Amino acid sequence: MNPYFEPAANTRQHAALLYDQYEAYVQAGFDEEQAMDLVKTMLVTALGQAQ
Repeated sequence: MNPYFEPAANTRQHAALLYDQYEAYVQAGFDEEQAMDLVKTMLVTALGQAQ
């Protein structure tokens, strides 16, 4: 079960998941702009699949 594709209990839960993913990308060596672009792409993909 992927939490990004499941309805969140609230907006804060979703925001926390996205921020955690962003931090993971930065720690993996991506710069901040690349990490944010990856998170944005992930979010757009999740929203597209939710419809």
